[in-house]
Amino acid sequence: MSSKRISANDTLAIFKRVDKSKDNLINEKELKKALKELGLSPVSDKLIKCTMEAFDKDKSGALNFEEFQALVNQVEQAKGQLSYKMRDIFKRMDQNGDGSLTPDELKAGLAAMGNHMDDRVIDSMIKVADVDNDGRVNYEEFIKVMSG
Repeated sequence: MSSKRISANDTLAIFKRVDKSKDNLINEKELKKALKELGLSPVSDKLIKCTMEAFDKDKSGALNFEEFQALVNQVEQAKGQLSYKMRDIFKRMDQNGDGSLTPDELKAGLAAMGNHMDDRVIDSMIKVADVDNDGRVNYEEFIKVMSG
């Protein structure tokens, strides 16, 4: 969930890379690969069909570059909104404002959202998330765990 935006050049590069048939169109199979490159994976065939229907404005059965660009813009916007929401959740859980979550803060934060967990589960979550082994979860570790 990186805050780095995808540039127009990156979008074009992804489009060309997944357009295996070189017809300047992305079909459903190619779209699945494109979404994976955009960080949306795994995606179901149903999601691919819905995405194709939503963004294939000329109803050709494939996305041209302009349609693909519109899709990328929507993905970027959604990622930005999700990132904002995740940061807000993290800040609310970080009761002392030190930029990391203790086991107690994580437990209280999850409980406030209706997810009551015992200490063993919380300790296990911290252990999985805590890359730098400081016994706490910083924002980057939190995002990695929350985004799977």
